[in-house]
Amino acid sequence: MDPWIDPPVIPYLAIPEAPFMPPPILEVPRAEIPNYKPLVVPPNTLRPPAGIEGINTEDEPPQEEGSTTSKRQPTKPNIDLPPEAQIIEIPFTDIEVPMPTTTIMTTAATTAFISVAATLTATSLFKYLVMVMKPIMKTTWNKITKKKEPKPEEFLTLADLSGRVTLKEDSPDVRVIRIKSKAFIKRNDIRAAKAKAMEIASTQAVDEMVRELLPDEDYNNNFEEIEKYLSKNVQKYIDSSEVNDEKKIFGGKYYGLDTAHKVNRQKVLVALQKDLKLINNSASTLVPVITSRKDIDLSGSGFTFRDLEDAMMNQIQTDLNQRGLRAMDFRNAVTSMQTDEKVKKKFAKISKEQFMAIVSGSPADKALLATQVQNAEQFYTTGLSLLKQMAKVVVEVNIMSVSGNIKGDLALSLNVTAKNVSTGRGGAFANTVINVARRGGPNVITSAMIAGLVNDTYEEMQKEFIPQVIKEMSTISISGRRLIAFELVLKDFKSKEVRKLRTKLKQIQDDEFRYISFDNSVPTIVTIVVRHAGKVEDLGDKIMEILDSEGINAKEPIVAPDLTDLVFARIPDEE
Repeated sequence: MDPWIDPPVIPYLAIPEAPFMPPPILEVPRAEIPNYKPLVVPPNTLRPPAGIEGINTEDEPPQEEGSTTSKRQPTKPNIDLPPEAQIIEIPFTDIEVPMPTTTIMTTAATTAFISVAATLTATSLFKYLVMVMKPIMKTTWNKITKKKEPKPEEFLTLADLSGRVTLKEDSPDVRVIRIKSKAFIKRNDIRAAKAKAMEIASTQAVDEMVRELLPDEDYNNNFEEIEKYLSKNVQKYIDSSEVNDEKKIFGGKYYGLDTAHKVNRQKVLVALQKDLKLINNSASTLVPVITSRKDIDLSGSGFTFRDLEDAMMNQIQTDLNQRGLRAMDFRNAVTSMQTDEKVKKKFAKISKEQFMAIVSGSPADKALLATQVQNAEQFYTTGLSLLKQMAKVVVEVNIMSVSGNIKGDLALSLNVTAKNVSTGRGGAFANTVINVARRGGPNVITSAMIAGLVNDTYEEMQKEFIPQVIKEMSTISISGRRLIAFELVLKDFKSKEVRKLRTKLKQIQDDEFRYISFDNSVPTIVTIVVRHAGKVEDLGDKIMEILDSEGINAKEPIVAPDLTDLVFARIPDEE
């Protein structure tokens, strides 16, 4: 076979030789082995072998040349003595001692005696001066190093506590009441002081709810009993509480809280009714009155207006009574007036129309009154007074129309108004127009339709009207002259001044002011508890007038609606 002239060049990949890697050389670690020369210590019992004399290594003391066994006699030094020196021989010896003359010795002894006496006298005098001056120096040092009195802006009170309330009145049966209170810090136990202040605040919140439910006379005559009862059962009437702000106050001796409490109105009312038996009907009673603007004829449906009136009245009374109120039918109110002989003589006969005339506030000559009371303005005045004693609020349901068609559909239209008759401000505080309708048919039972309309109407009333009535019943006051507890805090007052103030407070007691107690357990701070009917600023002015009359200078107290204490800081006489 002939070889190829031009053989094809087949491409190939030239792979380089692997690099030569020398073998690793690992050196074996070496170390010098520690060694030491043994120390040969001969034993102390070493003895020469038998038959060999030992070598005496003890050196004999060198002998002085020419030494003899006889002792050398000391030679007397030749000392040139001054001519005034005298020589004294020591008995039984050959020793002579030179001494100064008698004059010099006397002078030296006298000088030594005087110096020692002077030293001892000076030491005693110094100790006496130290004893006398020590208290003076201590007082001066204390004045130099004494901490400065807190500035006015550093002296906090309850007025300096201000936080944000987050609790909501999410139900008509509760009230959110804000209270500021304090408690003494014992042994620097802030936790215990906070708990005590919270307890006091809860009691004050429930007490405020009580004041809104009771007439002033009932509260003023029984506040001690109420306070004692609430202190044991306060948590039963608190749904929830919160702390809005807290600080050390009154020179760090008290712990103050700004709190808010959600108080259950119904539970407090039940306690006053059943437990304390202090409830007055006028404090929680409302009188529902049902009227009609038109002469509505319901005879075709087998109903009368009286039936509609009773159905609506029962709904209102049942619901409000369950909520802790006392809803009294106006007919019962009229009956109670007529059965009481004294009241009957005073007011004669009162009909439904007359009652409504009183409620509406129209003058006697324009009201729908009987002939015997026409033009009798006195009747209107005294009648309204009687109504105020009976009830706090009057709820008037004015049925405007009850309409239907041949298809069996029925509709009810009414206006409902709540009026506060317990105070001079009076007037309507809740007013609602309600229209309800039900679709029937040719075979519908009309009485059932009307019963359904009444139910629908009251469901509409429960949305806004009834909650507003309950809230108003919790907030309006009959007279506002209740004896409320206040604390008078006296800072830096002298004991004599506090006694004078207490004596004056006891002397001015009356129906609107009572002295209760005082507490001086905290140094430099005295707390006097009083009961005052009226504004807190009036109480502050009264105390300042007493202090001025006694020549005691004090700063004006901070007054605010949320405060139940007034702080009087004494101004030093130097100022």
